[in-house]
Amino acid sequence: MFLGPWPFSHLLSWFAVSSRLSGHHGLASSKLVQYMCLLVLLSLLRCVQALPYKIGVIGPWTCDPFFSKALPEVAAGLAIERISRDVSFDRSHSFEYVILNEDCQTSKALSSFISHQQMASGFVGPANPGYCEAASLLGSSWDKGIFSWACVNHELDNKHSHPTFSRTLPSPIRVLVTVMKYFQWAHAGVISSDEDIWVHTANRVSSALQSHGLPVGVVLSTGQDSQSIQKALQRIRQADRIRMAVIDENNAHCQTAATLSLQDL
Repeated sequence: MFLGPWPFSHLLSWFAVSSRLSGHHGLASSKLVQYMCLLVLLSLLRCVQALPYKIGVIGPWTCDPFFSKALPEVAAGLAIERISRDVSFDRSHSFEYVILNEDCQTSKALSSFISHQQMASGFVGPANPGYCEAASLLGSSWDKGIFSWACVNHELDNKHSHPTFSRTLPSPIRVLVTVMKYFQWAHAGVISSDEDIWVHTANRVSSALQSHGLPVGVVLSTGQDSQSIQKALQRIRQADRIRMAVIDENNAHCQTAATLSLQDL
C-alpha cells in the first residue's frame, strides 16, 4: 500500500525513529510527539481508504455490431448503484467506473489494454479470448484483478499461473461439455464470422473442447455473403459425424445454414 509518494513501511519506520528520538526531551514531550505521529498516520490511512476503486469495463463497444448494442454505460451505472446500496460493503470505500474500448483486432486490443494500466484499479473484461492470457499475466504483474465473462481459455483456470483472474460466469466450455456428455455427443464444429475477435473466439473454443478430450470436426469462419455461407455449409456436411455446432451470435445467416445442415445429417 502506498500513501502518496511514501511506502507505508517507510512511514512506520519514521514513526519508530521519531519515538526513539523524542525520548531525549522528556516523557510528556515524547508522548506528544508519538500522538502527533499516530494522528498523521491515521489521517493518511483515511485518505487512502477514501480513494475510489475505479473499475475499467473493457469491450469492443464501437467496432463490433453485437457488442455495440450492450449499453455498457447503463449496465456499469446500475452495477455501481447496486453496490452503493449494499450494506455489506465497507462505507469507507467508494466505487467508480470507466468505459474502455477494445479494438476488434487482437493485436491492437492488447496494445490498448497495456495503456489502460493507470486508468483503473481492476478490470471487467476483456471480451476477446485472443489476448485473455496476456491480459491476465499483465493483471498479475500490476496486482489488479481481471474479471471476465467472455474468456473461454481453459489455461486461465490455473490459479497458480493466473492468481488475479476470475470468471464472472461459469466456464461456457464446461457447460458445453456437460450438455454434450448428457446427450452422448462426441463431435462438434465451431463456426464464427470472419471478424478477428470471433475467429480467435472460435479457435479458443475448439482448443478448450479438445482439452476435455472432445474431437472438433471443423473450425471455420464465414462472412455474411451467400457464397461464403454456402462454402461453410458444404464443409459442415463433409465433416465427420458432427452432432453439435457452436456458432457465434454475430452471424445469424451462418446459424441458419448450420441448423439446416445438422438436420440433414
